[in-house]
Amino acid sequence: MGSAEPLGRLAASPRVAPLAQIDDHRWSVLDYESGRFERQVVPMLRDDALWTHPLIARTFGDRLRQRMLDTLDDVPAWFQELAAAPHGVGHGDACPNNLLGTDRRDEFVLIDFGFWKPLPLGFDLGQLLLGDVQIGRRSVDDLDLIDAHIVPAYAEGLAAEGWAEQA
Repeated sequence: MGSAEPLGRLAASPRVAPLAQIDDHRWSVLDYESGRFERQVVPMLRDDALWTHPLIARTFGDRLRQRMLDTLDDVPAWFQELAAAPHGVGHGDACPNNLLGTDRRDEFVLIDFGFWKPLPLGFDLGQLLLGDVQIGRRSVDDLDLIDAHIVPAYAEGLAAEGWAEQA
């Protein structure tokens, strides 16, 4: 959880900003929407086989499935909102496995820069929150507590780099 504030600092750092687009590969959240989201996520969520799989059926019920299906029509507007949001330097895959700890509590070493680029502010919080759940290292039991911590900590990091003055 201690990585959120440094990720916010990274996103707003004027020293790091020139390195945000170090390659020629252009990518935005709209590419994610038209690619992985529309071609993989949406079909999976609509597939009965996913929801009847024993691991899914035992953990998540019909109520969650219906809420997710009801929300799918709203998602394209959220991608548009993200694309229009302020962007900063983003790791793009800031899961705990890609943020190696050091001897200091307030720093880490980044690895796996495959999605390093200008990204909507806060983009890295998704993987920070869910990365360990995705690989089975952590349960979902305390996601609300982690979420309540990382958002303000990220905002503190933005502010520490002067982002509030730029907004």
